[in-house]
Amino acid sequence: MIRGPKKTVSLLMPQETYDRIKHLAQENRRTVSSYLRMMIYNYLRRLESDPPGEGDWWVVK
Repeated sequence: MIRGPKKTVSLLMPQETYDRIKHLAQENRRTVSSYLRMMIYNYLRRLESDPPGEGDWWVVK
C-alpha cells in the first residue's frame, strides 16, 4: 500500500450494498474500510496494467 498523506472520504450507499461488503470483508478478515481500500487499490492497479477496451464491464463511465 502507498504510504504518505491520506485523505478521508465519506461514502453513502444502500444498506443492502453495505451488508454485502461487510460480509465479504468478514470473510477476508478485514474491516469494511480496509476491504474498500483494497477494492479501490486493485481497481486502479487493473486500470494501469490493462487499459480498458470497449465494452469492459469493470470500466466506470
